[in-house]
Amino acid sequence: MTPFDSRLLAGFAAAGEAFRPGATLLAVSGGADSVALLASCAALRDRRHPAESLAVATVDHGIRPDGAGAADAAFVAVLCASLPRVECRVMTLGNGAVQDCAARRGRGIEDAARHLRYQALEEAARELGCPVVCLAHTRNDVLETILFRFLQGSEDAGGIPRRRTFTDGHGVFVRPLLGTSRAEVEAYLTARRIFWRTDVTNADGAYLRNRVRRDLIPKLDALFPGWDRAALSGAEKGADNAAVIGALADSLTWVRIGDGAACVQAKAFFALPRAVRRELIYRALALIDTHARFPYTLISRFIVGGEGNRHFMRVDTGEVALEKKYGRVWVRKVA
Repeated sequence: MTPFDSRLLAGFAAAGEAFRPGATLLAVSGGADSVALLASCAALRDRRHPAESLAVATVDHGIRPDGAGAADAAFVAVLCASLPRVECRVMTLGNGAVQDCAARRGRGIEDAARHLRYQALEEAARELGCPVVCLAHTRNDVLETILFRFLQGSEDAGGIPRRRTFTDGHGVFVRPLLGTSRAEVEAYLTARRIFWRTDVTNADGAYLRNRVRRDLIPKLDALFPGWDRAALSGAEKGADNAAVIGALADSLTWVRIGDGAACVQAKAFFALPRAVRRELIYRALALIDTHARFPYTLISRFIVGGEGNRHFMRVDTGEVALEKKYGRVWVRKVA
């Protein structure tokens, strides 16, 4: 067993799962990270569970130039066919599916592609009877995500979680490579003479995440050695804080009114710390299924301005409104 394989097993344990080939669906894109995940899981399967099959799923989003997404999917299928007892499912999103989803959600192409990919993986996992979907995010992805969210002003400073539940609650996504760097991934593949695909859009400076990876991180590495350890430490603390805020927010439940509104008792809402009120607002926006962006400045104005004996308070974006009136806090779509 290689040190890489040992770290992978430790990553499964850190995510609260044991490596069970028959119960695990591997999400493989053809890039270095996911190819290393597949190669290592296949080696571990051969060593520990030689009779078990491995299930792999790959998604062609239909948005890459010159059919590169289809070529990546074909590469994954061929790679799986070269390995014993590895079954590959290729999922192709319909023409315009990502663009249509982006228009509905109002959050861009990258967000829409990720949303549809997770939907497809959950569907494949259910059909294949795999309660665990394994993703190949690495330590580099965590650092990129921390910087990406910071530059966007996001409150979520916790990086990437090791474990996430399916939308229907009947399965989990796990990320056992979060403690492994991309350099370690590529060294593992190179030593085993395993090829991988490179997404040419990773060099496209139109995407903020690509600029973070290509331009910002090398400068931080050169100017501030050790910044990555500090960022990961801060993200861990942020995740701990977010867990406490989430637990406090669980004490108050929104009542949904029709399709476009939700309310809670104002007295109970404003008795909670401001950070918890913000979390509750974000939960309400998700509950009424609005994808419109609600600026943080307006949310902050509402959760502060509604304090005390003030009976009425309202802020709105033209699409969604926050209101304090009639002893309740309302989040509603604006007709």
